[in-house]
Amino acid sequence: MVSRMSPRLPVADYHTHTPLCRHAEGEPTAYVERALALGLREIGFSDHSPMPDDDFDDWRMKIEEFPRYLEMVDEARLRYPRIPVKLGLEVDFIEGYQDWCAELADRAPFDYLI
Repeated sequence: MVSRMSPRLPVADYHTHTPLCRHAEGEPTAYVERALALGLREIGFSDHSPMPDDDFDDWRMKIEEFPRYLEMVDEARLRYPRIPVKLGLEVDFIEGYQDWCAELADRAPFDYLI
């Protein structure tokens, strides 16, 4: 028997980035508006974590931008209280940087780390 059910949207999207990652466009508020339009129940932001050396690569936020990232997610939470907006980071495992990642994880009340 062939199913005639239409594909369902995911309940949440936890893998979104802000322009601070240098490969995404749009403010978090725009992502939340789109999530609401799609009927998502939650959305989470997970920019690539900064590294202690800003020249580490060119696709993650710089360490001095980290406070702005937190502000951007908080702004989206305040503006759209009817949908949970989660704070996360995409943290790469790079040998020798485990202590840095642990320190960074303690700098904010993250909901999740990818």
